[in-house]
Amino acid sequence: MESVLYVGLDVHKSGLSIATAEGERVGEVKFVGEIPNTPSAVEKMVKNLQRKASQIEFCYEAGPCGYGIYRQIAALGLNCIVVAPSLIPKASGDKIKTDRRDAQKLAVLHRSGDLVSVWVPDATHEAMRDLVRARTDARSPERKALMFQLEQRFRDPTYLRRSDVTLDRLGYLIESSVHNWMHLRFSGVPPQDTENESVANDWLARPFSSHVNPYFWRLHGWIDDCITAWENARGESADFAQAWRAPMIAPPWDELEATSSMISASSSGHKSSAIATEPFFWTPQTVLDEVVSEVLN
Repeated sequence: MESVLYVGLDVHKSGLSIATAEGERVGEVKFVGEIPNTPSAVEKMVKNLQRKASQIEFCYEAGPCGYGIYRQIAALGLNCIVVAPSLIPKASGDKIKTDRRDAQKLAVLHRSGDLVSVWVPDATHEAMRDLVRARTDARSPERKALMFQLEQRFRDPTYLRRSDVTLDRLGYLIESSVHNWMHLRFSGVPPQDTENESVANDWLARPFSSHVNPYFWRLHGWIDDCITAWENARGESADFAQAWRAPMIAPPWDELEATSSMISASSSGHKSSAIATEPFFWTPQTVLDEVVSEVLN
């Protein structure tokens, strides 16, 4: 006889709480434990649960952590649904909320068929949606005020003299904040034909076309001034023997890649051409939060 195990996951950035409910309506409901929210830990958890039942049904609430866990479980050949939080049945007197109780509740409701799943976008759709949200945020007065604070800080001699503000680090901080925000703030809307290489095709994901925009030259001229301010504050000359390096923070859109040679050619004549510019001017909120914390605190 085939055994079924329903698994509820309470997902957070740092970890997952796991609970199971056996297939029968009166089957045992058990809290399994907590694991880190990493692909290796999730894979190990799945393999352990597969030893307990021939069929496993996973579920978790839609939230800020995205759909990575869903895609990983689906890639392992198992069923998983992402649940609409607003449609989860709630008892009127149930006001105690813990990760353990939430995971157990999800497992039980999944077993009874009382959960409503949401549509899960593929990686490209999700990246585009994040991009549109980021572009909307970039135009808010609050984000503009934050970038003004960072802009002032990047020209402050006291800050630039700090031992940890190397030229390499300064480049990464500027790239991940003001630089990407400016490109996002003043980029045009996505064109219908993303393969059209017209200079009028001024779009965030096509960096070379944004070089025809006067804001681009004003921005990179400002970065040149930041480098000069760094040199003056420290009494040394910038060494451009090596490009500024930073981790890839762009959406995984292979079809929208731009070559580094194209970017370098468009940026020639500026000190800021030393920046290892990525093919997408977009910074995840988590990365921006880390930059703000480091620079303004």
